[in-house]
Amino acid sequence: MTSKAISPPATKDGKVLAMPFTMLKTLESMSDSPSVEQLLEAATSSQPQPLPIMRCMNPTCSNNCEITDGQGRPPRFCSAACRLQHNSARRRLTAEVNALTRGMGTLSKGSKLRRRLNSERAKRLFALERYPEAIDQSPGASGDES
Repeated sequence: MTSKAISPPATKDGKVLAMPFTMLKTLESMSDSPSVEQLLEAATSSQPQPLPIMRCMNPTCSNNCEITDGQGRPPRFCSAACRLQHNSARRRLTAEVNALTRGMGTLSKGSKLRRRLNSERAKRLFALERYPEAIDQSPGASGDES
């Protein structure tokens, strides 16, 4: 099996984009306990993502999603089809991992069958890492009280 080389994000004319100044670089130059005002300044004077163009989150897609300066959340997928494909693969892999886990629970720990089930489960868990779960970004979802 050959893997396709993935090139770094580039503009439409093929120019590779450099990483802008990040919040972490700003914080590294500050004291160990920056004030709230300093944190806000560091956050607003830097890019939250490394590049203005990010790859589509569907691991089978090589398209880019352009991040604009407008309001709203940046796109995670290049198209609705990619989003649906990603979500479908994630649901399928999760169901398969759960079924294999249940099957392992019925077998003794040293059995050959259990080791084979665990091997298949590990393959699916590895694949599942490429399909991250959507993050709830609604206010209050992460303890934000605003």
